[in-house]
Amino acid sequence: MKRTTLTAAVLTIILFLSSTAFALDLVRMRSGKVLQGQIVGEDDDYVQLKTKAGVVELSREDIEDVVRGVDIDKEFERRFGEAEDADDFHKLGLWCEDLDRKALATKCYEKAIDVYSDHESSHAKLGHKKHKGKWYTQEDYNREVRGLALHEGKWIPKADKEKIDAGLVKVGDTWVHRENAPEKDQPRRAVRKDPKPDKDKPVKKSSGDWKPTPIFSREEYKDLTAASSWNDRKTITTEHYTIYTNVKEKYAKKYSDLLEKLFEKYCKVFGFKGKTPYRFKVCIYNSRQEFVRVTRMAGAGGFYSPQQKTLQVFHGYIPTLDAGTQQVIQHEATHQFQDMVMNNMMRSPIWLLEGLAVFFESSVFDEDRDIHIGAIPRKRLEDLQRLLKSGRYITLATLIKTPQARFNVSCYNHAWSLIYWLVYTNKNNQKVFNKYWQKCCQGGDSRTSAGFLEVIGLPVEKLEEHWKGWVLILSPNDMPEDVKAKSKKFAKKWSK
Repeated sequence: MKRTTLTAAVLTIILFLSSTAFALDLVRMRSGKVLQGQIVGEDDDYVQLKTKAGVVELSREDIEDVVRGVDIDKEFERRFGEAEDADDFHKLGLWCEDLDRKALATKCYEKAIDVYSDHESSHAKLGHKKHKGKWYTQEDYNREVRGLALHEGKWIPKADKEKIDAGLVKVGDTWVHRENAPEKDQPRRAVRKDPKPDKDKPVKKSSGDWKPTPIFSREEYKDLTAASSWNDRKTITTEHYTIYTNVKEKYAKKYSDLLEKLFEKYCKVFGFKGKTPYRFKVCIYNSRQEFVRVTRMAGAGGFYSPQQKTLQVFHGYIPTLDAGTQQVIQHEATHQFQDMVMNNMMRSPIWLLEGLAVFFESSVFDEDRDIHIGAIPRKRLEDLQRLLKSGRYITLATLIKTPQARFNVSCYNHAWSLIYWLVYTNKNNQKVFNKYWQKCCQGGDSRTSAGFLEVIGLPVEKLEEHWKGWVLILSPNDMPEDVKAKSKKFAKKWSK
């Protein structure tokens, strides 16, 4: 194996890694990615690296180099001492953020400002605001620029604070002495009424009540104007995701909403009710060029890295896939969720992983930004039906044994349809899907998928005969309620 030394320049690309130990092992992958953690096991084929997210197993075929016992604090002190200008300190601060060393990052940004008082990127990282040529901390900005005062943890007008300190309270729009303020109304006894529909409770929509509405228009996908450079990217924290991006704020908001709504559906479909052990990490670049420059993945529209636990995509439309970032996120975020709930996603059946990813990739939104799963991918269905009619389809026995290296576009289409068949034909097949999913989550099946045939409980040829006929009755415009109705009619015809 080729052995090289990791330089400081290489260290700068380490992203989102653990800071729980001072001396850590660094593993550089052939893709250019560098992983950090502690090596807890290895043999001739694999290296097991313990990271903040857990133990990951790395194939030696994918590893370029391993450096053991790197002292991050010493590396920081060396680079801090060698930094010469504000930009150097700012870049070192970003490096510390990537390592989750926030205190050290703050030290770097403060030093950058000491060196150059008007270094905007460092002021922004510290949360400072500029007003009429002068920089303020958030607290000073509220006091000196906005004229506010802090009261019980909230910023209020100074005039109101002075009145409160003088013993006044506000009644309506009038300030009165506390002793003259009327007592609060006592709660009235509730009068029993006939129950009425809850206006705020979302009403389940049928397919005729809404129309699919993409989150992003083609024009928005063409807007590649960056809000900042990638080095000055923003960090957006939602309930379940940490998003790193330099796209425009309005696009970033759409992406964060999309991810949280996807998460809700993942929990429902996969039966997940626990608390996530970590926030999912997502990088969204403002353009393909920037995505390729940072990730070195020229042929990808986006990807999820199990080693780094990170989803990477770029804002834009991909003509070769006839899809935009929305669909790529819906696909790859599924893998990210799978990795969290499965004991060993990397050794799970590829048809199951990709079939589910296409299932969620095909989800659509309505005019109110509500997500609807179970939409049918038009081109995938039409291509599959054409193969079924010509007899050139992939048999299910072959599909469930196909390795990842030979899993092509047609395999994706077949895998999606098998998942769709399990979920929407009848309750018995849904139980089969749930049972097999739990088996795979526990590491109970390999990529040969022998366990699937055991769980399904019937010869694969019999399953395939039903599956083929069922797929041919589907229409690209069908939604789940349409499919379920068709499935009932098909079951009656099939039983005869």
